[in-house]
Amino acid sequence: MAVFGLAGLTWQAESQRRRAEKLQIGQSDSLSRYSEELFNQDKIFDALIAGLQAGIPLQQISEKQVNFATKVRVANVLWQAVNKLKPYNSLEEHDSSVNSVSFSPDGKILASGSEDKTIKLWNLETGEAIATLDEHDSSVISVSFSPDGKTLASGSEDKTIKLWNLETGEAIATLDEHDSWVNSVSFSPDGKTLASGSEDKTIKLWNLETGEAIATLDEHDSSVISVSFSPDGKTLASGSGDNTIKLWNLETGKAISTLTGHDSGVISVSFSPDGKTLASGSGDNTIKLWNLETGEVIATLTRYNLWVNSVSFSPDGKTLAFGSDDNTIKLWNLETGEVIATLIGHNSGVISVNFSPDGKILASGSGDNTIKLWNRETGEAIATLTGHYFSVNSVSFSPDGKILASGSGDNTIKLWNRETGETIDTLTIYNLWVNSASFSPDGKTLASGNEDKTIKLWNLETGEAIATITGHDSGVISVSFSPDGKILASGSGDNTIKLWNLETGKNIDTLYGHDSSVNSVSFSPDGKTLASGSDDYTIKLWNIKTGENIDTLYGHDSSVNSVSFSPDGKILASGSGDNTIKLWNIETGEAIDSLTGHYSSVNSVSFSPDGKTLASGSEDNTIKLWNIKTGKNIDTLYGHYSSVNSVSFSPDGKTLASGSDDNKIKLWNLDLDNLLVRGCNWVRDYLKTNPNVSESDRALCDGIYN
Repeated sequence: MAVFGLAGLTWQAESQRRRAEKLQIGQSDSLSRYSEELFNQDKIFDALIAGLQAGIPLQQISEKQVNFATKVRVANVLWQAVNKLKPYNSLEEHDSSVNSVSFSPDGKILASGSEDKTIKLWNLETGEAIATLDEHDSSVISVSFSPDGKTLASGSEDKTIKLWNLETGEAIATLDEHDSWVNSVSFSPDGKTLASGSEDKTIKLWNLETGEAIATLDEHDSSVISVSFSPDGKTLASGSGDNTIKLWNLETGKAISTLTGHDSGVISVSFSPDGKTLASGSGDNTIKLWNLETGEVIATLTRYNLWVNSVSFSPDGKTLAFGSDDNTIKLWNLETGEVIATLIGHNSGVISVNFSPDGKILASGSGDNTIKLWNRETGEAIATLTGHYFSVNSVSFSPDGKILASGSGDNTIKLWNRETGETIDTLTIYNLWVNSASFSPDGKTLASGNEDKTIKLWNLETGEAIATITGHDSGVISVSFSPDGKILASGSGDNTIKLWNLETGKNIDTLYGHDSSVNSVSFSPDGKTLASGSDDYTIKLWNIKTGENIDTLYGHDSSVNSVSFSPDGKILASGSGDNTIKLWNIETGEAIDSLTGHYSSVNSVSFSPDGKTLASGSEDNTIKLWNIKTGKNIDTLYGHYSSVNSVSFSPDGKTLASGSDDNKIKLWNLDLDNLLVRGCNWVRDYLKTNPNVSESDRALCDGIYN
């Protein structure tokens, strides 16, 4: 009896656990739907909180118990919220433009100088203004902390520099030897000297013990807009309205070098932490990186028609932030040379940017009178795969999601380990441009469509080509396996589609009907229908069994570059040279939606595994994610420098791959666990300090860390 009783209790406990899990999954599903509603109402922060409330409990439930659609929905709303989230704090007590922001050395206080003639000191833990310094008679243009954090220097349009005791909030000195407004102030690393750059074309060096000007540097032909000390304190850089940068030897007070290359005034200069590189931002819409040993430009980044107001290195020297007149801040990865994030939230030009000493926070001051604090967790790609030396035309995941294949104009197909980002194998096709690569459903074979009119089949265990299929009269642009793996479809520049028996390698049918190149072919999930997109502006649907054209879909005003079926086979998506994506009802053949937002040709479309999201890659260098139900653009992914030719979701929906004319592949993260960490990193301080947060939510992110 005792045994039966124990078994009964165990069964009862297990039953209760399952019911509790089922209830929690239902609650998470409801919360994720609520989060979607909040997101659609632009209540991004609230959407993130609801998404976290939905996602965190799912971590405690067995993977097998969680409905895939629920998990993907939670991941999607978290991903949307994290990547659309505004800065985690906005400081809004100035009455006019914020011209300068500076962190204290311990990172606890932020100083801001404004057009409203004041300086404000902000407690970064609470987000509150703890002091207002208001003794200037005109706009405060520049603020800078001393290395020991005890003094703040401010430069103003009233032609003076003030030194402030930060314990008392009192001005302890006024330095007034400039003949025009003071644009920039900077402390030497040892804290003994202050440099100031002025509209009077001079730089002055001040002895901070005596308050006297110990040197005047006067070799610029126009206003001095920015000054910055090198990390070792031996050199000063100055940017001027005369379009030049000068490097000064501080022992002699002489200019040791003049860096020329900008076509307009140099507005901001900043040394890298190792002192080997100088960054400069200019009114000529460019940022330049200079090698200080040679004085040569090592990189130039152009911001089209956008004045660059401020540049700042991260403490690790790997990232450069710059603020522009387009109201955005961009982060430039200096190792890869790529812009990895665009921070959107200001309503006017960004005048000043500055990293916190630990590099975790970026502060920005703007003409919209606000300061915004940004957490450096962004929607950037989780990996950039480099190795191709020509355009990446096709990306495709293996059925198990462990391998990514990429086909390139460099005559190779590369196989990548998704987890490590390392190249597993390189399949070389001599002198053959690879247009398309596709895995067989069992993952054992890869097909490539090539510009030499052939299709090659590759054994993925050996890396060898096991067959070359010929028959097309022009390059093969697209290849696709049937769901049962028995048939391969190929679309070609010869205006035809061919169906191939993969056991024999023989052509079993040729489908005629298009009047121009066939750019894309895709099987329906049941394998009964094939869709084809062509340069003749049409999409055709074919009966695989009979080879008949069962429908022709009209509506695009340019070439149809990509077609893709939804997982349930009810919708077909098409991307076109007319810059649009169309969604088609397969039963009726009618266009049910037209998705607009790209500024150039749409080259590739791909459905997420749950069918709720569509990814599109475009010649405008971006990837867009679309909500299929609403037709709304969920987000835009920036990071490629050239046309995005191919996009593909991993089978688990956690990763999106993109291939581009910039020769790179990017992997974008949609993983729930990672998104929970990123989401919590955004809201952790808010949950702990905001008085409006319920007590039950304060501990929401406890235990969620990298």
